[in-house]
Amino acid sequence: MIGFKKKSKQIVTSALAVGLTLGTMAFNGVEVKAATNFNYGDAFQKALMFYEFQKSGDLPDNQRNNWRGDSGLKDGADVGLDLTGGWYDAGDHVKFNLPMSYTSTMLAWSYIEDKDVYKDSGQDKYMLDEIKWANDYFIKCHPSANEYYYQVGNGGYDHAFWGSAEIMQMERPAYKLDMNNPGSAVSGGTAASLAAASIVFKDIDPAYAATCLKHAKELLSFAEATKSDAGYMKQASGYYSSFSGYNDEISWASMWLYIATNDASYLQKAKDYSSGWEKVPQTDQIAYSWAHSWDDVHIGTSLLLAQYGKDDKFKKVIENHLDYWTTGLNGERVPYTPKGLAWRDSWGSLRYATTTAFLASIYADWEDADANRAQTYQNFAKSQADYALGSTGRSFVVGFGVNPPTKPHHRTAHGAWENNLSGQPYEPRHVLIGALVGGPDKNDKYTDVISDYVSNEVACDYNAGFVGLMAKMYEDYGGTINPNLNAIEKVGEEIFLEAGINAQDKQNAINFVEIKAVVYNRSAWPARVTDKLAYRYFVDISDVLAAGYKASDMKISANYNQSGAKISSLQPWDAQNGIYYVEIDLTGAKIYPGGQSEHKSELQFRIAAPGKWDYTKSPSFVDIASSSSNSLAKANHFALYDNGKLVFGQEPSGATKVYAPTTSIASPVAGTIFKDVTEANPVVIKANAEVQESTISKVEFFVDGTKIGESTKAPYEMNFVPSDYSTVVGTTKDYSLTVKATAANGKSTTSEAVKVSVVLPVLAAPIVAVTAPIDGTSIDMSKGITAITMNATAEIEKSTIQKVVFYVNGKVVGESKVAPYAASYLPTGSASKLGELSEYIITAEAIAANGTKTISKPVNVSVQLPVIAAPEVEIVSPANEETFAEVTKQIEVSVAADVLEDDIKLVEFYADGKKFAESTSAVDGVYTATYVAEGTVTEMGQLTPISFTAKATSTKGKTTTSTAVKVYVQLEVVEVPVVDFVLEVGNTGNGQASTNTLTNNFKLVHKSGNDIDLSKLEIRYYYTADGSEGQTVWCDNAAAQMNKAPWYSPYTSKVSGKVIKMDATKAGADCYIQITINASEMISAGTTLEIATRTAKSNWSNYDQTNDYSYGNAGKVCVYYDGNLVAGVEP
Repeated sequence: MIGFKKKSKQIVTSALAVGLTLGTMAFNGVEVKAATNFNYGDAFQKALMFYEFQKSGDLPDNQRNNWRGDSGLKDGADVGLDLTGGWYDAGDHVKFNLPMSYTSTMLAWSYIEDKDVYKDSGQDKYMLDEIKWANDYFIKCHPSANEYYYQVGNGGYDHAFWGSAEIMQMERPAYKLDMNNPGSAVSGGTAASLAAASIVFKDIDPAYAATCLKHAKELLSFAEATKSDAGYMKQASGYYSSFSGYNDEISWASMWLYIATNDASYLQKAKDYSSGWEKVPQTDQIAYSWAHSWDDVHIGTSLLLAQYGKDDKFKKVIENHLDYWTTGLNGERVPYTPKGLAWRDSWGSLRYATTTAFLASIYADWEDADANRAQTYQNFAKSQADYALGSTGRSFVVGFGVNPPTKPHHRTAHGAWENNLSGQPYEPRHVLIGALVGGPDKNDKYTDVISDYVSNEVACDYNAGFVGLMAKMYEDYGGTINPNLNAIEKVGEEIFLEAGINAQDKQNAINFVEIKAVVYNRSAWPARVTDKLAYRYFVDISDVLAAGYKASDMKISANYNQSGAKISSLQPWDAQNGIYYVEIDLTGAKIYPGGQSEHKSELQFRIAAPGKWDYTKSPSFVDIASSSSNSLAKANHFALYDNGKLVFGQEPSGATKVYAPTTSIASPVAGTIFKDVTEANPVVIKANAEVQESTISKVEFFVDGTKIGESTKAPYEMNFVPSDYSTVVGTTKDYSLTVKATAANGKSTTSEAVKVSVVLPVLAAPIVAVTAPIDGTSIDMSKGITAITMNATAEIEKSTIQKVVFYVNGKVVGESKVAPYAASYLPTGSASKLGELSEYIITAEAIAANGTKTISKPVNVSVQLPVIAAPEVEIVSPANEETFAEVTKQIEVSVAADVLEDDIKLVEFYADGKKFAESTSAVDGVYTATYVAEGTVTEMGQLTPISFTAKATSTKGKTTTSTAVKVYVQLEVVEVPVVDFVLEVGNTGNGQASTNTLTNNFKLVHKSGNDIDLSKLEIRYYYTADGSEGQTVWCDNAAAQMNKAPWYSPYTSKVSGKVIKMDATKAGADCYIQITINASEMISAGTTLEIATRTAKSNWSNYDQTNDYSYGNAGKVCVYYDGNLVAGVEP
């Protein structure tokens, strides 16, 4: 079924031939400037490389960068599953399966469309790896037919942390869909991805393709069985809400299953569900103006239906869409920026334009395309590709072209260590090669700032259509491919030590030196948690020894010990020359680049002699001789170790040195795949271990971090037989092998990990089937509800059946432990009319003594329940789409409601989903309420849409919600004051994460612009109250420092502070501290305003600030002027 491309590209005119300079292209009278052809091959391979930086889980050994490491290795552990893998969504670390499945489907579509391009360019291996990486994860997320994990990670927890993926410490819960918590959109979207993957791998890996196809069919059935997103929206709301509903995803999945199977029932299903697609308002015409995207895939589905379904109805839909985006349709066209970007929306403008361009290029290549349109669409595709690549003078692709973005909104690429996107480093440490940023505003304005998560956002779905577009551009216009493309960067400063002199005495009879030492972990190649750091301070005590004292007479003490480090006594290094060292052992202390405190460990230690001692001769003193506790120096002559390996500094020469052992795994080699592993045929792990000037006392063997045994003499070997098994032939599991060698001198070293795979043994699984009722049975219970009897058969080889569990709509309703297996189920509820059937899905799960389980194929039963009519309700006024052009304060809403053989108990009135009135009495069956329009706008003609609905409830408890009526209202016009000044906001003194007092030292610097009226300023600090107790805000000090007379002005008595409870809880905030100044005084540019406040609860209980939105991040402290936000980012 695959292959609709034209044999030659005759639509490409000579003006677009490779190597020529383009002039202009016109769309509906608007000239779109186009540049000389770009290196589309370079852009193509870099756009695809972007996904290597998004990978979560146990990363493969063949990755082409050195700054991403394993992460999210415990994903799924909270539900007892392995849910590792997949892609992180954007610059954050949540795995959202709706946009992820859209992305993997789009990549598969590109590969299917242009397979030869990928093969000829050598990019096929990278594309296949990414498609499989995502779909392997989806398979893990689908442990049974009606069970699907749609998200890993909590958006609130995740977004409160600004650091690399590899060092995440927050909880990462997994969220599940089942029959009681449905999510048809994400289930359908994932079915589409798996179906498309089955096409990609059909000839490459037939067994894997079959697995993908099985899961795709089951997930589509699951989506259809529930037809709801209620479960999905519990967590996804506010992040990836399914605004378009589920009908488009079910059609999308059905089309990919049709292409994969050639089963016409899927084609019909795709068409049937199109009735639920978005329509042009007040018509039955399928909507065409928005872009194909993660949320709404009906445009892409229309193209598939036109190509593979040969349906002219859907050919018209895709042509309407592409006409609207190019020449215009019915006098309307998507807006364009002055420089030629088809600008659909502020958030991800380039994402929409390049995805639409990808669809346009697919249409242009189609053998059944309208020739004139194909030419126009091809021109459009190239213009949008060129805009993204730099036709305006700047590239919007990181690492490509002229003046590309350098500060994408991406945590791991930033390589931060302060947990602050505005903090250090002020330039990202990594190049996020190939990432397409959000893009410019409607006037081509763009700022390359890391905190701008609109213009500089990057995401998996942003690159999804862009990769396909670049493959098309490379095919049509050429370019070069670099076979050695990689992101191997020069490793910067990561783990190091600074020190300074706290105190010293070399004048009196007894001498000492006290040192402040700070170890830093600013690792980023990749970022990592260290818990085995140790460092040594080397001293020369030859004069002490010459005076008749011993090394043990030297006293070592600690003043401040942040991490509970273990401090040794003086140990010999070069005893003959009086060189000793003190070792500070930080083993067990987690130090990682995740915050101001978390990324460092401070120790203040004192070394005191029993008499005179010239400590300035000590080898480690040389770097800190001129330092102080407030001016630390890089301690290059200390020696800092990670797990026994020197990682910073240097050791003195001429040592009686204590060596750490060296160890490695001799066999097996990484990548080995073992088959038929048994106790008689185990995986044999062999280790090398040796040590200078000592002996090996033991070698311990670990698998996935768990010790499996040890060996005390050479040859060091250990047998390993996995306890895991599978019910699917050919299933493999990866294992990470390490060894730890310990020497007689007490030093130990852990080897590098070696990853191997084992083909798991297959255990027989039960065979189970529901035998009664029969699939498709209809049962009439209109006269009364009776129990449904359920029977099942179950059997297994080489084991026994422990029990059979019966489910109705995914919920356990009974179990049976002996054959014949049976249970009963009594339905509940009612129908609103005859012919309205309730659907029940019956399954049986057989559980065997060997631990295996099997769920039967579902049996569908339709039941006519007793009839209790639901109300009929309709808004009779105002009319749908009615416009209130004059300023309107009140709107009379009238609702007609009635019910058969019952009475209306209550009618509730809603505006935009929020209840504003209710009524229990009617006049001639009509209930009325008055809606008070609130809010303001900035100009006449700026109409506000309001959606009214009404819900009627009968005395028997049945409810019906009306069809929405949308009106457009002219609200009161209020002129917005012009803000013409620049503020710089700071906030320090936030204190410990757990505290009974919130301390804030707000600092506002008036950088430039007009004078500011202090009475119009408002500061908001967002946080979570962690309780319902009353709270008080105190101002300890407030003052302004000016650059002209009167130079200083106190405001402590004029500052007011209070806690405001938010109407709707946001991520990291349910209230905020509001600071205002009761002083109508003007401050000019150059003035610094500082306000110190404290906030506490009435019972002085603790706050947990770790999840507070504004905590430790001045960029999240919001400043308002005359009610308008002028600084900071709201939650």
